[in-house]
Amino acid sequence: MGNQQAQEAQYSFPYHWLPVLADDGRLLTLGKSLEWGLEYYSYVSTVADMARQRRPSSILDVGCGDGRVTDALFRAAPSVQRCVGVDYSERAIALARMFGNQSIDFQNRPLSEVPGEFDLVTLIEVYEHIPPDDAMVFLRDVVSKLAPGGALLVSVPSVNVPVNEKHYRHFSLELLHEEVVACGNVKLEYVTYCHSTSKLAEWLRRIMINRVWTLNDSGMQRVLIRLYDRFFKYASEERGAHVVALFVRPR
Repeated sequence: MGNQQAQEAQYSFPYHWLPVLADDGRLLTLGKSLEWGLEYYSYVSTVADMARQRRPSSILDVGCGDGRVTDALFRAAPSVQRCVGVDYSERAIALARMFGNQSIDFQNRPLSEVPGEFDLVTLIEVYEHIPPDDAMVFLRDVVSKLAPGGALLVSVPSVNVPVNEKHYRHFSLELLHEEVVACGNVKLEYVTYCHSTSKLAEWLRRIMINRVWTLNDSGMQRVLIRLYDRFFKYASEERGAHVVALFVRPR
């Protein structure tokens, strides 16, 4: 429970809503110095792009927290007619309902009680919060929500970065693949790695965002975001901070 309590304590503030990529290409970080802003942008924009490509008519975001990722998924996929975000935390769901798109159905209930099947089920930076002893039961519930031909989109921290206090473990692709396919009839279709852990990527981040300042010059921000997108947003298996994998259920 310590890991969950650490996460719950952070929902006193809607911190996931702070990093915003503006229309002019700047990464806006209002109210706090978000040193993790670029990293967060990397996998949120990646899963949103993947959702857009899938063209789902329904999305279920499992462990939606304060709804920031759910909102990004919903906005990225105009084909969506039903979008549900579910989380165990009442506090997080209250924030999601406050800040998220009003067309999204945010629910504070067990996953097993969410009715129906979905074209796209997402598990974005959630699985690492699940105790290993409960992981397989949890994953079976997640996979059971897939419609025939539907896709499960998973993002987790990779073994390239240390496990922090909110997480039970981090993942290699091999471990993630082994556990997901053991829980249902799904096949790995696509995988990518986000946010390079290289020293150059860290220096770029420090130029833009650190404990002393946040770079707000729009011209410089656009240049540096383009550099980040080109060289550091995606990474090799050896350098990626996050594994993003898409699993598909046969029709």
